Amino acid sequence: MLWTLLTGITSAMCFSQAVVAAKVAKAGLGGYALAIIIGSAIAIGNAYGLDKILVILPDHSSYSEKRQEWLGGAICLLVLLWGIVGAILTFWVTTAVMRLVA
Repeated sequence: MLWTLLTGITSAMCFSQAVVAAKVAKAGLGGYALAIIIGSAIAIGNAYGLDKILVILPDHSSYSEKRQEWLGGAICLLVLLWGIVGAILTFWVTTAVMRLVA
């Protein structure tokens, strides 16, 4: 359940930054549509990638409880950091594409 929440949060961060990039660029209706398309594509890619990472992660049930808690916290922190990096990259890509199109 936590992984689903983290996936949703990071995908929403990416999508929202695409819309913010359109707002900063003072785009018209077409610019917002382009930003929504870019944000949706990146958010869907983010969700797909995080779901694949969950499948790749090894089963930690053989580890001690303390180590399992530490690994779980570290992975959650890395996902949140990825969300920040993904949001910055989404803003940058959306801004670059909108400059090329405009």
